[in-house]
Amino acid sequence: NFKVNEDFPYRNQPIGVPMLLEVFQKFPNAKLLLDVHCSNLKVVDLFVELIETEFLRGDFIIASEHDKVIQRFRHKKPEWRYGAPSKEAKLMLYSSFLFLDVLFPIKSDILILPKRYGSINDLSKRVLNHAEKRNKPVWAWMYEGKYVKAVETKEEMELLYSLGVDGLFTEYPKKFLNEII
Repeated sequence: NFKVNEDFPYRNQPIGVPMLLEVFQKFPNAKLLLDVHCSNLKVVDLFVELIETEFLRGDFIIASEHDKVIQRFRHKKPEWRYGAPSKEAKLMLYSSFLFLDVLFPIKSDILILPKRYGSINDLSKRVLNHAEKRNKPVWAWMYEGKYVKAVETKEEMELLYSLGVDGLFTEYPKKFLNEII
């Protein structure tokens, strides 16, 4: 369903989604964000085993919207790096909006937030200052609601970086790499 300008460029091509093992084997030194969409806690043991046997030289961050998944990972591998799960991110946002951020530390290594969630501006100066004071990088995409919207234009990229965002999500990494260089 990947679409560019009303065209589906990969629809009739023999392209499949690789298994994580294949990604680790083909890119052993890669920097990856491993976003676990499954809420089944059994997946944690599978990930740990796979990473420890097949991705020893790689650099990664584990992320999941499921708090229990991140808790289980942290219990098993406290030395790994983690993105903030949903409850932690929401608590951080609410505490920033209410000027109570000194009471709520950010446990995770990185915050992964949309610029907007519905009508709420998640990347306010207050929120970004909260993260910066704690030396926590913020990665962002443009919008989350019924549909998630990644960064698509140079203007969106420049806006996020002007706000103080450290990284972004896009469906067009080559396009942005060419514009930056």
